[in-house]
Amino acid sequence: MNFTVQNIVLMKHTYFFLLLLITADSFSQWNKDSLVRNPVCTAPHSQYYARSCTDGAGGAIFTWVDERNLPISAIYAQKINVKGKRAWAANGIPIFAPTDVSTGSVYSTIVADGSGGAIIVMEISVIGGANQLWAQHINAAGALLWGNGVRITDAPDARMRWVEDPTQDGISADGSGGVFVTWQAYQDTYFNYAQHIDANGNLVWGSTGVPLISVSGTNGYRTIITSTGNGTAVAGFSGLVNGVYYYYLQRIAANGSNIWGSNGLQMSNAYANQGPDTRVIYDAATSSVFTAFLTSSGSIINLNVQKIDLNGNILWTAGGVNTTNLSSGYTQTPDLLPDGKGGIFLASAVNLKAVVQHLNTKGKILWGAAGITVDNTTSGSQYNTSVVPDGGTGFIITYNTSRSFSTSGYPIYSQHYTAAGVATWQNGGVAVMVNNTNIDHEVPYMIASTKGFAITCWQDSRNSNTTSYDIYAARYGGATGMSLQGMDDEDLATAKSINNNIPSVNVYPNPASDDVVISFMLNDDVSNASISIYDATGRKVKDVAWGNLKAGKQSFHINTHNLQSGIYNAVIVYSTGKQETKIVISK
Repeated sequence: MNFTVQNIVLMKHTYFFLLLLITADSFSQWNKDSLVRNPVCTAPHSQYYARSCTDGAGGAIFTWVDERNLPISAIYAQKINVKGKRAWAANGIPIFAPTDVSTGSVYSTIVADGSGGAIIVMEISVIGGANQLWAQHINAAGALLWGNGVRITDAPDARMRWVEDPTQDGISADGSGGVFVTWQAYQDTYFNYAQHIDANGNLVWGSTGVPLISVSGTNGYRTIITSTGNGTAVAGFSGLVNGVYYYYLQRIAANGSNIWGSNGLQMSNAYANQGPDTRVIYDAATSSVFTAFLTSSGSIINLNVQKIDLNGNILWTAGGVNTTNLSSGYTQTPDLLPDGKGGIFLASAVNLKAVVQHLNTKGKILWGAAGITVDNTTSGSQYNTSVVPDGGTGFIITYNTSRSFSTSGYPIYSQHYTAAGVATWQNGGVAVMVNNTNIDHEVPYMIASTKGFAITCWQDSRNSNTTSYDIYAARYGGATGMSLQGMDDEDLATAKSINNNIPSVNVYPNPASDDVVISFMLNDDVSNASISIYDATGRKVKDVAWGNLKAGKQSFHINTHNLQSGIYNAVIVYSTGKQETKIVISK
């Protein structure tokens, strides 16, 4: 199937009103309301499988599958800059928009090109039930650079089985404007393949790509890849051996040949059925690769982590460091982040609780045998953990939770940790989105924005009566994670200097119903302290005087019984400054 320029069609953009009858285009900055946030696309019918990458300047570029022109499904993209302004057409620009109903879009995923643009990889369905893989390069202005697109492999049926799950990174920027991609070939001798596309759209590893394991009949459904510089990459994949799945790594040379033996490195033989939630990441600071993989023994599933140098030498204990050591239960959705000192931060859902852990350069577990539970404020489940650097030495974690669960969505919460494992945002995390997220096709997929901030996107069901599912996004972070998330970084720096007597405010529970506890650390004595609570219209609904306060930890109960459901702005005023936070009321 050859996609011509005529296949790409431009469609009219329909604007839908959001809450308070504000049009999507009127958002010129990031919305800090965790019930609203920023629309990426609200076109008719459904949009789903949203992914994002950095624009290199603190904003993000998004891609998704779009059904605005049913029965045809297309691939669209949008850019939102660091200030929260949509840079391209209101509901995105078409990357692939077929006019023939026999052709449709299945998935898309994205990586930054290092120059303000991005490379989007797409899985396209064609006549006969087979799928093809294509790539397109867009610059910072949204112009298509690779003509009608580049077909990644000539395999008759190629599929990116990993793309539904952001814990599976089957795509990686090569650091030179190109991209590495992995996939599954359904009508081939082998099954897991990889390809390198350079910045000009050339297929570096031939029209077929290279197989990841030289054993025919291998039947692993998950593949991941990370660039290791100079046109090389390390790929992870599961392989079926004697009826058991094992997890392997292979380093691929710039010419497509195998570096770590013909079959790669088997990460462990101590457990059966390894995978499918795996991660691999390159640490350029130490020229080493970290990988996380799940190992199962009966119904018990643990998370193991291994470190490998570029020569294929295993640096930590054989079989990897077991970071969970469960006697019952299971672990899900791990994510990894190098600590810059040869160690690794990791996050995962352990028995449906988001947990973070830190291993040093020798593989020693630093944050206790069970790690640090991110959210102990609720009995709700947490899952789909994702971590990004904070621009310093710590990190930001985002996760889905069943907390405050309703039929309208799966809330997204976030927390910030220092390198010492200290949570700096409020107890229980801050609300990124407390309504409308839909988990059928989407989980939090987070990227770093500017220092101390992150961006995530999700499939949103708030307009399900008119547009089914839409794509929304949020930028959040700063000293409290939420009170300054709508401001730019210069405002953040100014606010810190004004409010440094109260570095941060904790609100618990949040959302709350009839009572909320406001707590904070006061650096110096103050006088005339008070708190005022304002509703969404700016009307003051509550005012409590605290008087003179001594330096040290402060904690106050606020009766919220008479407040209606919604998001309120709480302003703490004292003799030397003020601090703000958000209170979410859910009745």
